[in-house]
Amino acid sequence: MVNWHITDNQEEWNKSLSLFSVNSYLQTWKWGKYRSRFGWRPLRCLAKENGSVKAMVQLLIKPFPMGICIAWVPGGPIGNTEAWSDSLLIAIKELTDFRHIIIKISDTRLVELDDICILKKSGWNWNSEPLSTGLSLHWDLRESVDVRLAKLSGNWRHNLKRSQKKNLKFEIWKQPDVSEIFSLYEEMQNLKSLSQQFSFDEIDSLIKVFGSQLLIFRCIDKKGNLVAIRACIIIGSKAWDIMAAAGSAARKTYATYGTLWALAQECHLRGVITYDLGGVDPEGNKGVWNYKKGTNAALVKFLGEWEISNSALLKYGINFAIKIKGLI
Repeated sequence: MVNWHITDNQEEWNKSLSLFSVNSYLQTWKWGKYRSRFGWRPLRCLAKENGSVKAMVQLLIKPFPMGICIAWVPGGPIGNTEAWSDSLLIAIKELTDFRHIIIKISDTRLVELDDICILKKSGWNWNSEPLSTGLSLHWDLRESVDVRLAKLSGNWRHNLKRSQKKNLKFEIWKQPDVSEIFSLYEEMQNLKSLSQQFSFDEIDSLIKVFGSQLLIFRCIDKKGNLVAIRACIIIGSKAWDIMAAAGSAARKTYATYGTLWALAQECHLRGVITYDLGGVDPEGNKGVWNYKKGTNAALVKFLGEWEISNSALLKYGINFAIKIKGLI
């Protein structure tokens, strides 16, 4: 049986994380630090058996009165499902002062029937208020630029060529201007009637916390105006889409195609093998789905969103609040 303990040691956490295949940047120390600035308290726990780390989890805690808490686990837990499925809820109750707990996970490992059976047997249920489809697209960047170009859909390749004829410049943004990025997001949100994607402080913190692991490409026109941006987080041979924004000028110049292509090429040069293009919704957001699918990236299904609680009433109340107010 595994024994859980809380760690506040960044070196211990990073060393332990290196023992596993990294499924997501969302379980890194830096992501916990980033989210801690916006109302979440990271709780990092290791499960050991005979001195070896068998599982680990970074929970983002949101406490409430009367010993109630939400524990949100994006991108995890890490480790074999059997090592944490039966013990995690009990461990959190024993390691903290919380009496009524709901744990929600969004696991980005590829779905396996065995994992589903283990979770169900251990009292976990599918998240009744899922935040995503559990689907993504993985773009293989190992092949040469010519091969990847040939594998693009006809429409994607045509629009890429259009963008490259519009006197646009695609470059690494070495000293990104938070105000410019925020303004571009606001412009895009107004154009598409979207809710706020990032606040000014979130953009600023993301840049400061992840530093050189955050690769930002910008597209500027011949007058030096910002047209589009795309950014990813790189850890080892994997990269994850994290920011993308484009203004009205991008529609006429197809700038989003050139920006993503330039970013992917730089990732290839840096040794990235897999680029996660981020969540997709083939039915609910066909525009984004068609755009990302045009890269010839492979559709993948994650283990996805599950929940467990020691209080049925809390579970109902929290899920109602998530549905009505977007609590997470």
